[in-house]
Amino acid sequence: MAVVGHDYHWDFILHTNKLKSVKSLVKQWHTPSDLSRRQDIAITRIRIGHTLATHSFLISKDDPPICNTCQTRVTIKHILEECPIYEPTRTSLNLPHNIKEILDEGQISNIIKFITKCNLINKL
Repeated sequence: MAVVGHDYHWDFILHTNKLKSVKSLVKQWHTPSDLSRRQDIAITRIRIGHTLATHSFLISKDDPPICNTCQTRVTIKHILEECPIYEPTRTSLNLPHNIKEILDEGQISNIIKFITKCNLINKL
């Protein structure tokens, strides 16, 4: 019964909510047990949209980070879906073209490969 209540409330959360935009149902996200702690942390932070690369400015009181290539704010969506700097790696890994599909449970190994090849894993 409790999950039904969560589903009901989840349905009314605006799609501007980062987590809601990538996770349409209230259910546990499964993460492979063979991930290192660093990889597990990176996947969790990517899923919620809050990483060192995208949100450390809140602690340091600096301006939000801007992509040097695109002159737009650095976000997980920008990194995984939009930035042309990472397009060759996205293409080589055959990553889907939208953030919701990229963050699907079946893409975790590709996300790990992507953030490793792009030298992002320690920035997340």
